[in-house]
Amino acid sequence: FFADDPMSKHWRTDLPQPIYLPQAPLMAAHGNAVWILGGYKSSKTFFFQPENEKWSSGPDLPTDQSWGAAASLHGKLMVIGGAHWSEAHDTFIFDDRVFTLIEQNRV
Repeated sequence: FFADDPMSKHWRTDLPQPIYLPQAPLMAAHGNAVWILGGYKSSKTFFFQPENEKWSSGPDLPTDQSWGAAASLHGKLMVIGGAHWSEAHDTFIFDDRVFTLIEQNRV
């Protein structure tokens, strides 16, 4: 995890790393934080607050979700599409659903 520092015109590489590094997660900026959502066989969410350089856990997604999109829209953190692994079918299920993870700025 690293970020551009426009004041120094350099990339910062000294930031704390996420709690967990999922494969193929969704990501979005929302509520003054950077969110990592789901990933391959993961429903966990985490967010990074730049003002205190701290990672925290967020609410779980309803299913493991990867390869989708996430966006902040009108104060809501939206999760859009993607896929989740189905043990029963032994394959990925591709989703066309959209849901709201956060309805207000929590952070």
